[in-house]
Formats: sequence, C-alpha cells, structure tokens
Amino acid sequence: AGLVGKAPEFVHLDEESTTLWRTPGKAEAPSMGIAGGTLLAPRAALEEIGGFAPVGRAIDHYLKVALRERGVTVFRTHGFGFVLRRHGLGHTWTDTEDRYRAQAVRTFAGIPAVAGLADAARFAPLAEVAGDGG
Repeated sequence: AGLVGKAPEFVHLDEESTTLWRTPGKAEAPSMGIAGGTLLAPRAALEEIGGFAPVGRAIDHYLKVALRERGVTVFRTHGFGFVLRRHGLGHTWTDTEDRYRAQAVRTFAGIPAVAGLADAARFAPLAEVAGDGG
C-alpha cells in the first residue's frame, strides 16, 4: 500500500475516563477511515501530489483522496497502539462523543491494556501541561 495508517478504533473520552472500542474486525484491509496522526507514506508520494492541500481542516482527508485518485492504495492496519483522545479542548475532527458511543462494541474504564498502550496514553494533553507553570 502507498499510504498506511490506523483507524481510531479506540477512543478515550477524558471527561468520563472511558475508552470506547469501535469498528474492530475492519483492519488489515483497504480503507479511507484512517487517522491523520498515524499516516505513513513515502515522501515521493506526497511530493507527487504537490504536498498537503492548503486547507484549514481535514488535511489528512484531502491527502487520502488525492493519493487514492492517483491509484494509491490506502490501507488500514490494526488499531492497537493508538487511542484517539477526546478532551474537550477543541478538535479539528468534529464528531460528537455520542456518535462514538453509538459505534462502541465495548467500553472500558480508563485506558485498557488491550489497547496496547501501557501508560503512554495516560499523559495530560499539552494544553494542560503548558498551563501548569512548569
């Protein structure tokens, strides 16, 4: 595949300290449903399409579309090791927490070991760290 990434299969709702597991069983297949922060592609592919689109939102979406239009396969790998955090501080991806809840096949208190993250996802968002005076 020319573009590979992970879907936001695990979504952590910080305000509730709950993790939702959604869309399992759709991995290891072509998919446009991969998260921008997980994308991997050869630099040449990005250069071929002229770089990132000059848009303020959905930059990853435009990248996926532009590559797919050139015949590049967009591939979704497993979702383990990546948790999308919803922290209420403003997001460029405007889905509501209710939509994530409706898609959940299982919920966990906190961040579960099954997500494959150990303590990595437990850190505070950067905005919280920057505001602590240190």
